Amino acid sequence: MRYEAKATIAMGSIVAVATIGFVGLRQAMAPPVRAFPLIESANSFAVHDPQFIQPDSATYAPFAAADAEWRRRYANPAALRDPAAYVTTTSGGSFWHPSPQQALDDEVYALQKAGQLDSAITVLGGWVDTHPRDRVELLKLARLLNQAGQSDASVTRYRQLLALEPSRNQ
Repeated sequence: MRYEAKATIAMGSIVAVATIGFVGLRQAMAPPVRAFPLIESANSFAVHDPQFIQPDSATYAPFAAADAEWRRRYANPAALRDPAAYVTTTSGGSFWHPSPQQALDDEVYALQKAGQLDSAITVLGGWVDTHPRDRVELLKLARLLNQAGQSDASVTRYRQLLALEPSRNQ
């Protein structure tokens, strides 16, 4: 048999197998046949009492007042920036104050959210300079420096962090 004939038979076989495969794939991807087909129905939704759908403002007034009171007491943005807002009484009657590290994290977070990365870096850098073995804040500083585009300073802080853990460098 000549080469051309063998090639023609091979190509025909490939086309036949591909056609069978695609037909089978098409049937496999078809949605399943439902035992009970969906029936289209007319719009049967009728509003019997429109008051329940569109209540007047008097209905919302108690909810709005309760929400305003909660926001005044607990979600006042000015009070959240004030450190005195953190002072609360515990169930035992003693006062709770945030730890210095928690107050630092809150300040850095607020600066970061306000887009003041340089100020956040300065505050966090001051902490790390006075607490050089604080791994958590050192890692935060390295990440913040990287976020601010200060790659060299970031790498320096990452190396400082790695130097604190000599057992992992071996």
